[in-house]
Amino acid sequence: MPQWSWIWGHLPLLRRYLARYPSDVFFTYALAGLAAEELPEADMFYLDLWPFSPPFLCICDADAANQVSAKHTFPKSDYLRSLFEPLMGGPSLLTMNSQEWKDWRARFNPGFAHSYLLHHHLPAIVDYVDVFGAKLRERAATGQVFPLEHLATRMTVDLILKATLDDDMDYQNTANPMVDVLRNLIRWAYLGNPLSHLNPFRPLMLKYYSGAMNRYIRRILTDRLNEIKHGQGTAALQTSKSIIALVYQIRLFLFAGHDTTTGSLIYTYHFLSQHPDILRRLQDEHTMIFGEDPASASALLKQNPNLLNQLPYTTAVIKETMRLYPVSGSIRSGVRGATLTDRHGTHYPTEGFHLLNVHPAIQSSPRVWPRPLEFLPERWLAAPGDELYPHNAAGAWRPFEQGPRNCIGQNLSLIEMRVALALTVRAVRIEPAYEEWDAMKRGGGGSLSRLGWQKKATERRTLRGQWVYPIEKGSEASNARDGYPCRVIDLGSGGGRD
Repeated sequence: MPQWSWIWGHLPLLRRYLARYPSDVFFTYALAGLAAEELPEADMFYLDLWPFSPPFLCICDADAANQVSAKHTFPKSDYLRSLFEPLMGGPSLLTMNSQEWKDWRARFNPGFAHSYLLHHHLPAIVDYVDVFGAKLRERAATGQVFPLEHLATRMTVDLILKATLDDDMDYQNTANPMVDVLRNLIRWAYLGNPLSHLNPFRPLMLKYYSGAMNRYIRRILTDRLNEIKHGQGTAALQTSKSIIALVYQIRLFLFAGHDTTTGSLIYTYHFLSQHPDILRRLQDEHTMIFGEDPASASALLKQNPNLLNQLPYTTAVIKETMRLYPVSGSIRSGVRGATLTDRHGTHYPTEGFHLLNVHPAIQSSPRVWPRPLEFLPERWLAAPGDELYPHNAAGAWRPFEQGPRNCIGQNLSLIEMRVALALTVRAVRIEPAYEEWDAMKRGGGGSLSRLGWQKKATERRTLRGQWVYPIEKGSEASNARDGYPCRVIDLGSGGGRD
């Protein structure tokens, strides 16, 4: 266990490590740094953050994380429910336990199966990505710096609404108040700062936006159920016994489905901008599968969805991005009599602790990953004996978590990202513009800028040498700093090659 104070617990230690990172970075990255420097040989450690949160057992090793997700039955915690249910409106797959969770998961599994998504939703996904690509080319024509998150979020919201509610919102082309409600709900349910829960307006605003969200989803569900009665709808909805309970699940899908995919896609574009050799190899794979003309890829994917399964390097690029920038986490409750065992044979009691998988530590462990902080998609194609082949890697890649309670939406997310890359990386090049963005903000900083405070605040705004990093916003680690300010370059019709 790290150095501990009888009065302050581990708060001084955590504060010291947080000071080494950008002030808005997602806190698990600071935990990963703490583990690497203070406890390099430890697979897990206890963390006391009273009075701001319950005590944690922080897990930094893949085998220990597998014990949590597969070996034992550790329930989702009351603490997790207190964090997420204001956002979801009530119990959801994220917070449910036991038979209740099993029943709901079984209802939704068929609709999120890879083959079902590939053959029933791929044409719509291609259409939405085509709109996204057109918007990127429009931005390229202006030459302006803008946050990529704005465009990417609109695309992923359209995709998740189509997949979950069969609702064609066309949010990329038109304004929709429901999305504003969703973003405001996320903002008021903000989980990163415990003091935000003391805001006296928070319960009122959560109630207001939660009611607005429920009304929108219930209207769509009612329309779908009416279609079922007339033999026109999706039979899967016939198993729903409670519209209200279903609304909570849909809210989870809307939140997690658009947020995590948006973040991962942004980080992928960023890494490609920093590694032109990897971008060229990715473009070559797309040319080999879809032909010389980038514009033909959309029609080919619609005609033959299985082409998406012939993109191993594209998948490797996405997996490597999500290894370095995992976009979610996992918290379980410890139980009496259950212990976790590290590789040294030490037993860690779990009763009274929340079990936190520190994904940035697990997914960059030098015991598993050769050259762990480098962006090397080739590691996912390496054979045993290759210098990049991971060591004892079972459960070491877990951005969607592992075991029976892994993320139900992972197939949809991976399909969306593969389609997005296949249809855009030969058409446009996205380059970060953080220095220009920060200069623009400093220029409009008023008295703060004149005093030099704002400049000082931006000097430490990098993580692992990168301008972009996951920030504390809402409840996930998916949001990129400042929405990823960028500039887009139109590559014309030449397939992106110079």
